[in-house]
Amino acid sequence: MKKNKVPNKKHDFITIQYNGAYPVLCSSDLVVFIDGISYTFQQRALKPSGNAAAYIDDEHNEHVNKGHWEIYKWPKEFPENLKPLVEKTINEEIDPPCCGGCI
Repeated sequence: MKKNKVPNKKHDFITIQYNGAYPVLCSSDLVVFIDGISYTFQQRALKPSGNAAAYIDDEHNEHVNKGHWEIYKWPKEFPENLKPLVEKTINEEIDPPCCGGCI
């Protein structure tokens, strides 16, 4: 688990807990701890974005592009002001998505 300092005097750190693993990195459980308070996200809360893609071209070559994570759905009680930092921490802590685990 990674701890990042939060630029807000009310919070000491953020910890990300995620049990995703290749080849289904995006289909796992995500829990975020802020000062010991846990926020449990729905399963598959992360979605691949950016250049994340996987495909096979006309010559049957595999192509995998890694992107970054975005939060699909935040818990209702999640602090709005911490969302950008948490998303940044997730992208630093969790391997980048490629949407190509099945290739």
